[in-house]
Amino acid sequence: YTLSGTPFSCGINGTISEYSRTWEKQTSITYTPVTSSLIFDYNFRDKGVNSAFCGIGIGFGTIHITRYDTILQTKDYKLLSWKNFYRHSVLCISPRAGIEIRDRFRITLDATIIDSEHTYLGLCTGFVFGGKKNR
Repeated sequence: YTLSGTPFSCGINGTISEYSRTWEKQTSITYTPVTSSLIFDYNFRDKGVNSAFCGIGIGFGTIHITRYDTILQTKDYKLLSWKNFYRHSVLCISPRAGIEIRDRFRITLDATIIDSEHTYLGLCTGFVFGGKKNR
């Protein structure tokens, strides 16, 4: 939603991401965070159909470990694997910047900050529902 007479907009954002981390060259963990946020953006060129923006998202989500592989140093070096065994709720903050094309399509670079273990960069594309600028 674009606030009338201002370059500010707000909205709701939902994301599903996936990333992997390797610990001590023996353990690989794949995380799948699912987040929903309230977003607040400042649009730099409020009069045109294309505009750059920057803003912040604040929201909640859950983090799932969708794969956990580890090599234990035993006689035959067996690979152990578990799936879908860990989940916890989180608060997240997402500084963001990008471009909105023709008032509808967005390309966004954001950093999702959860804690030191679960912070990551993302490049997203999206479609804007409603919120067209008033001319």
